[in-house]
Amino acid sequence: MKLTWDGIGQKEFEVGVSKGVLYTYDDEKKKWLGTAWNGLTNVTESPDGGDAEDFWADNILYASLRGTENLGGSVECYTYPDEFDECIGHREIVPGVRIGQQSRKVFALCYRSEIGNDMNPEAGYKLHVIYNCTASAAELSHDTTTESPDLEPISFDFDSNPVNVTGHKPTSSVTINSTALPAAKLTAVESALYGTETEDAYLPLIDDLLAMIAAD
Repeated sequence: MKLTWDGIGQKEFEVGVSKGVLYTYDDEKKKWLGTAWNGLTNVTESPDGGDAEDFWADNILYASLRGTENLGGSVECYTYPDEFDECIGHREIVPGVRIGQQSRKVFALCYRSEIGNDMNPEAGYKLHVIYNCTASAAELSHDTTTESPDLEPISFDFDSNPVNVTGHKPTSSVTINSTALPAAKLTAVESALYGTETEDAYLPLIDDLLAMIAAD
């Protein structure tokens, strides 16, 4: 069939970041419990590695192998949940008093981006889940208030350590497209990630999340 371009409904785009959730591990409940991340303005995913390594023999290129790819990135926000303090090396000593430069707690992150096209700007959305992250030290700047005040953004870099996935290579990320998933399965996933009136929000392990999606 002959290729065509820019057909009706084929001009797709992805925009925005919303419904951020921070997950930290609860030792008592043995779960990654979620907390709403208000003030989230940007999440940048920056894969690293996967570079080709060339091997030569008999004066010719014998093989070219690619290394393992790692996922890092950055998070920008105007504020962050109290639970994130331990992820950036802060510890509360007494209520209202915290110290810095402590060990950092591992966390996971979920956020949503919108999918649209030329026929429907609200065609659906993607859920982006990033597992097993650690945050780097961040530079915090505080400016004097002027006649044109501005909010002070906060930015954190993060790295991730891939987790095992049955039948596949380890990964740190899962992306779920609402336009390709039956409504009942999408509801089940979001009930876990966002919680319900009676159940806390939590992050399933990747195998459990995939099993939830594959279930009849």
